Amino acid sequence: MSRVIEILVCVGILLGGVDEIRGNKKGYGGKFREAFELIPSMAFSMVGMICLTNFIAFVLEKGLAPLLKMLRMDPAVLAGFLAVDMGGYQLAEKLAVNPTMGSYAGIVLGAGLGCTLVFTIPVGMGMVEEENKSYFAKGIVLGLLGLPFALTIGGLLSGLTVRAILWENILPMSIAAICGIGLAKFSVLTMKIFGAYVKVLRVILMVGLVFGAMAHTLHISEQLGMTPVLEAMGVVCSISVFLLGSLPITMLLQKLLQRPFTWLGRKVGLDSVSMTGFLITCVSPLPTLALMKDMNPKGKLWNVAFMVSGASAIGAHLAFVNSVEPKMTGALLGSKLLGGLLTVGLTCLIGKIDDNARRKEYGHSYQDSEIRRL
Repeated sequence: MSRVIEILVCVGILLGGVDEIRGNKKGYGGKFREAFELIPSMAFSMVGMICLTNFIAFVLEKGLAPLLKMLRMDPAVLAGFLAVDMGGYQLAEKLAVNPTMGSYAGIVLGAGLGCTLVFTIPVGMGMVEEENKSYFAKGIVLGLLGLPFALTIGGLLSGLTVRAILWENILPMSIAAICGIGLAKFSVLTMKIFGAYVKVLRVILMVGLVFGAMAHTLHISEQLGMTPVLEAMGVVCSISVFLLGSLPITMLLQKLLQRPFTWLGRKVGLDSVSMTGFLITCVSPLPTLALMKDMNPKGKLWNVAFMVSGASAIGAHLAFVNSVEPKMTGALLGSKLLGGLLTVGLTCLIGKIDDNARRKEYGHSYQDSEIRRL
């Protein structure tokens, strides 16, 4: 799987590079440049946490890890509350008792639950318009309900047993359930808590970057037990090189799939913007969040629900995993893409059950109101 992805990325690099030489006539050259333009933002969100990984691991090993070990759980699951590319993977490696569990927690759990907690929810609630915040909150709740599908698929592809997957995910899924209930019932309070959490996280990121840069300048990184800042920057640059090819390839796929997506959208009741949103989310959820205002109600819910598992599946997350542990590529893609599609299926099923319940309660008046709304 990883070899196939690498070949596709090379095709994308060639496609983007040639188009850039020709003056960006097809748009692929712009995507090629965008990969390098993303380095500053990625560095700010990743380098500081990677530099502090050893310190955070030490604190968790002395604090929560002993309790989890008593319960026969691998402490690596604690790293799943950070995004895979924001120090989650490195932290899982440090905390893991079982290396397989370390890879699973750092990559599959971090790319799903971790990314949702530290990136998608706080950024999304700040980006979407006020009238779309209810759709966003409900979509996140539905996505969290479908997250077990993604975690189970990723666990099986990582080499874990079903029993191990279910037991090790008790803590993460409990937190996910609390977040879902909070967004559904106490959205204002929940978002205030997330806002405070993100502010603390940003301070930690900046402290790590500052001390990492100072330690590098003074040549004392090893003495302090810090991950060298250049090593952390190497991870960022490796991701950028991967994106040189994956961004143009994604643009090509978007063009090739435009007609089939439009046809499929008509069959399931989604507009073309909503259908395109799924593919865009696989690269980055940010453009999809910006497009929510142009989607129909069903498209808004389905896209946000898919986002919980599927965000950055063929973008930054795939690039990161390819740079640190290529053998986990299949587990990542299976978890994010299959898990995301199953989540959309669950969302569709819940929607139909809800519609049927309303029809029984309100009769023809509900059906007439639905027709007027559409």
